[in-house]
Amino acid sequence: MNKTLKYIGGFIGAMALTFSACDDSYEAPTSDPSHAYVTTSFGLKNKVMQINSEMTLIDLSRGVVSREWTFPEGTTDVDGNEITSASDDVISVVFTKPNDLTNVELKQSYK
Repeated sequence: MNKTLKYIGGFIGAMALTFSACDDSYEAPTSDPSHAYVTTSFGLKNKVMQINSEMTLIDLSRGVVSREWTFPEGTTDVDGNEITSASDDVISVVFTKPNDLTNVELKQSYK
C-alpha cells in the first residue's frame, strides 16, 4: 500500500509540474528578426588572401534597413574602379595593399 501511494504521489507531482510549466510561450520584443551575420567568400576556412585577388564580402544579416560598407584607399571593384563605400549586401572587391581587409567597416541600421 505504501509503495502504491508513493507512485500515485509521484505521478500527481509530475502532472502538477507539467501543467504548471505550460505558461504562455515566449514572444520576442519585436516580430521582425534582426541579427548580424557577415562573412566572406573565404568562409570560415583558413585561406590566404593574395594582393590583387578578388574577395566577396557578404552581409547575410536579417532585419537590416540600411548598410554602408567603407573601404580603405586603393580598394577597387572587380572592374578596376576605385571604391570607397557601398550599400549592397554582396560586394566583390580587390585589395591592393596587405591587410586592407582589417580596415573594412560595415555600419548597419536595423528595424
